[in-house]
Parts: sequence; structure tokens; C-alpha cells
Amino acid sequence: MPIRVSVKLTVPKHILNPQNVIDEIARVQRSSTAPDVQRLFRMTVDGWNNPPSFPYTQRIASDSIGVTISAKGSTRSSHGLTATLQYALVNAGSPRHPIPIPGTTAVGGWLRFQRGYNPSTRPRMLYSRAYARSGPYSSARSVNHPGFKAREFDKEIADQYRDTFRNDMQAAINTGAQRS
Repeated sequence: MPIRVSVKLTVPKHILNPQNVIDEIARVQRSSTAPDVQRLFRMTVDGWNNPPSFPYTQRIASDSIGVTISAKGSTRSSHGLTATLQYALVNAGSPRHPIPIPGTTAVGGWLRFQRGYNPSTRPRMLYSRAYARSGPYSSARSVNHPGFKAREFDKEIADQYRDTFRNDMQAAINTGAQRS
């Protein structure tokens, strides 16, 4: 059974007003953190035909303050996926799989595709470009898609932004404490 230790410190408001610190952290997250991280996410879809947007929500609770950025988009791509689902799939990667999925049929019964393909993204790289298909067209009733590696945009952004975030939050705490 793990042992949990909790320490609570109560500081008189005339020494430190915690609401000033919370307000400053929230302000910095809205004015700096959210726009910076949204810009990094938008870089990952530059050149996509159907890019998602990256709105943020801020949550302020008694024990935490946070910003959540999510991919959002309801328009469908040529693959039939919404921008949100397409981004999630690219971010997470895909194993080998048959197309069409067993139990379904291709439109008109045939798939039409080019075998040459250069993807628009690469794993852990925060840039994107237009994809390129090449070669003669082929037709088949089904194919075995080779799958692709996860792009892990979210992990790469977290790794790249971690130090900036830590420094921004410490500066916000210092500023909020000085206002007390």
C-alpha cells in the first residue's frame, strides 16, 4: 500500500494573495501558452487539404490550472474521415490493414490508386507539406495497406515547449506574488 503525504501551507493574505498568483498564471496561459502551442500544432497541418483547427479551453480549479488544445474539424476528407479523426489517426499511426475493411466494399467495387506516395508529415517533425502521389494508376478490389508510423505531434510539442512553459509559469508565479 503506497504512503501518501500531503503538506498544506496557509499563508496570511497580507503576505501572499494566492488569487493574484492564480490570476497571473491564467493570464499568461491565455496570452502566451495557448497561442504558442496552437502555432506549433498548426505547423503540423500546413499544406493539408482538410486541416483541423486547434481551439483551446482553459480550466481553473482549486488544485490546478490548465490549458487543453484539441484538434477540431467536422469536414470530411477524401478518405471519409473528419479532420479531427484524420489528425488523431496520423498522430497515433496505423498498423498494416486491408482496404476496404472486410465486410465493406469499395465504391463501385474497385479501388483506384497510385502506388508512389510521399507523405506530408514525418514522425516527430513539426512541419507539413502537400503530399505527393506518383506513378501509374492501379485498380484492385482490395489491397493490404502497409500502415505508417505514428507522427507523435503531441509528444514532440510537449518536449519542445516544456522548458518555455516551466519558465513562463515561474515568471507568472513571481509576478503574482509581487502583487500581493
